[in-house]
Amino acid sequence: MLPIGDSVIFHDSTFFSRFPDRGTLPLPHDVRAEHLRTPGLKKYETRNPPLVRYTQLNLVVKFGSEVTIAEGQCLWALRKLLSNGPYCVPVPEIYGWRTDGDQVFIYQELVTGVTLADRWNGLEDEEKKHIVQKLKDMVHGLRLLQQDPSDVFIGHIGRQKLLDKTLPTFSLNTAGPFRSVKEFHDWFFGLLRWKNEPYRRDVPDDAPIVFTHADFDPSNIIVPSFGRPEILALVDWHGAGWYPAYWEYSKAIFHGFGLDNLSIIFGCNLQKNGVHHNFAEAWHHVIGCAGVLG
Repeated sequence: MLPIGDSVIFHDSTFFSRFPDRGTLPLPHDVRAEHLRTPGLKKYETRNPPLVRYTQLNLVVKFGSEVTIAEGQCLWALRKLLSNGPYCVPVPEIYGWRTDGDQVFIYQELVTGVTLADRWNGLEDEEKKHIVQKLKDMVHGLRLLQQDPSDVFIGHIGRQKLLDKTLPTFSLNTAGPFRSVKEFHDWFFGLLRWKNEPYRRDVPDDAPIVFTHADFDPSNIIVPSFGRPEILALVDWHGAGWYPAYWEYSKAIFHGFGLDNLSIIFGCNLQKNGVHHNFAEAWHHVIGCAGVLG
């Protein structure tokens, strides 16, 4: 059962064991004040402001009107279900969340490091192979998560609407949850607003529904700033949820891993999960025609 509520604080988290004298997490007005002290900030941002870091507290706060409780629920669930074992998916520890007005505040562990995007080009071939294998294991771990067979859907973790950043803004109010892959595909291709779309037949209505990060990008993978590269955390679960199996791969083509590495990360599951380049091409066609991609 997912934790629910507009304000949820996990008093059993390591934040409170490390700082027992602190009775609570920073209040929303304190976070906003800290945001205004951000170096180089030109104006107050309300929708998706920069992360607010409290380095001494090992705390980072993600807040804004586009931030959702579902992301906090996702971090909580992944820490519970996939924090150990060969297919673990490392994510920041969640300390809690609050809602204030139209803004949600997610309090999470500050993972110290740099992004994989910062280090990728400087890695040796063997180091890249090591990272790619770890990513393959993480994708497999996500695929091990299963829905209740009596309650299958496409949507965010708690049956909320999809929030993938590549979906057109005008579509978000109708973005699920969907009762089947076919229902989702009919909606997705309906974004083009014309009939007999030729790519529709290339996308399988029998594709498995799997748990998906939905922004599998090197900039969302935290690694140490030097030394042997290990994956410290996969961050930014804003758009995560239950999607057709080809979705993660189709989006990842845009990012910096290269097709050879993607074929390894997703390789043994490409046909099993209904993923191949025809589906990715259809996905790019819809997103591009809907005006999201340049």
